[in-house]
Amino acid sequence: MHTFLFVHGGMLGGWCWRAVRKHLEEQGHLALTPTLTGLGEKQHLASPNIDLDVHITDIANIILYEDLENVILVGHSYGGMVIRGVADNLPNKIQRLIYIDALLPQDGESMLGIVDEGISSYLIKRAEEDGDGWQVPPPPAQNYLFPRQDDIDWVAAKSTPHPLKSFQQRLFLKNPNKHCRSDFIKCTRDHALDPMLSRAKDMHIPCHLIDTGHFPMVTEPAKLGDLLLEITS
Repeated sequence: MHTFLFVHGGMLGGWCWRAVRKHLEEQGHLALTPTLTGLGEKQHLASPNIDLDVHITDIANIILYEDLENVILVGHSYGGMVIRGVADNLPNKIQRLIYIDALLPQDGESMLGIVDEGISSYLIKRAEEDGDGWQVPPPPAQNYLFPRQDDIDWVAAKSTPHPLKSFQQRLFLKNPNKHCRSDFIKCTRDHALDPMLSRAKDMHIPCHLIDTGHFPMVTEPAKLGDLLLEITS
């Protein structure tokens, strides 16, 4: 039995992993899908002070308080920043990191510093114009390029603004040259984070392709779950 701990991306919440969690649990694995502070059902805790450190602590505390060992940390998109920080803080608790179309930060980097300049400018502008300067509103529903309207409606209804400071804060690592065993999953129908695939290859991280858009946990949960089990078998 594996212990999977999932970290969602920006504007999302633990809810986005629901079908993946069910798929893994049906096969006897433990799958934890927490929501980061200020998002999803924790949106009432949102404030301008929520940063990357808060989100790293969210996940680290689950590991510590649930007495988890040999954790497979899975991060999607922004979640890559979080899992890298958690693994740096708790290296003896982590078996493996799996990045799903995720940011793959180096020491001293922030999310806004490693994504394309057009993306970072868009996120900052959204916060300035529609998020009181400190939170990034979710994108319009039509921006979710899902094949099923039900999925578009579901994600659009549950997405929440994301604290901008967590995108801006740099990740400073205690052990920048120590790398946990890692894998990178690239969603081939989305190209926003293609530079992270190149980075993963340069770092000699095994790379796996999945024929989906940026949100495989929504559009192809069984396919994603099976790939996670294949990687960790």
